[in-house]
Amino acid sequence: LATGAQVLSESMGLMMLYVVKTGDQARFESLLAFVETRLDTGEILAYRYSPVSGAYHVNALLDDLRIIRALLLANDAFGGSYEETALTYAQRLYQTNVKGDRVYDFYDEQYDMTNDAITLCYPDLDTILLLAARDAKWAPVYDEMLSLMQGGYLGDGFPMYARSYSYESAAYSSEDIETVQSLLTILSLSGVKECPQASIDFIKRHVVDGTLYGAYTVDGTAKSHTESTAIYAICAL
Repeated sequence: LATGAQVLSESMGLMMLYVVKTGDQARFESLLAFVETRLDTGEILAYRYSPVSGAYHVNALLDDLRIIRALLLANDAFGGSYEETALTYAQRLYQTNVKGDRVYDFYDEQYDMTNDAITLCYPDLDTILLLAARDAKWAPVYDEMLSLMQGGYLGDGFPMYARSYSYESAAYSSEDIETVQSLLTILSLSGVKECPQASIDFIKRHVVDGTLYGAYTVDGTAKSHTESTAIYAICAL
């Protein structure tokens, strides 16, 4: 829903990762300053900022992890105190979005509550593993989320992943598969060398054939023949 001059924490994290890769520390500092002065409420990193109403009172797990990852990588690339900032944000994220070693999609600071589920592409396993190497309390979070993500595997016949898992009902979603989300789950698993070979083979085959579509039913039937540049770019990763 962001329009005009509104800014998403998602976009900020992606840009921060990009400028670390290009070695542009000055631009990184500028982006980080925006995060610290516009998105940081003192308790969370708001997922959205509006110049009219300010920072929203909700965070997004995936977006926070992306910013934390960018800070850890910036510390390696540029030095300085970026890791300290990353661990401060990680500690706050743990307090708001982790319960019983399970992570939750979002936290609303206005109502002091989370949702009751996890979207399977949200736990960035590689980043959680980086945090676990620096703070032991993230290690059981990694183990729990890896197990939950692996449990969403739909099978070798259609080696994609369910959209989400409900902690309340202890069940995976049965709705149609959005390919981008499933591929991001596969990418997260690949980052920690836990991706099934069947998924890689499936992706390679459909990329070569140009037949990887935007949405499928859970049995692997394409819902349309719509393709996406983003889908093929994620496959390349």
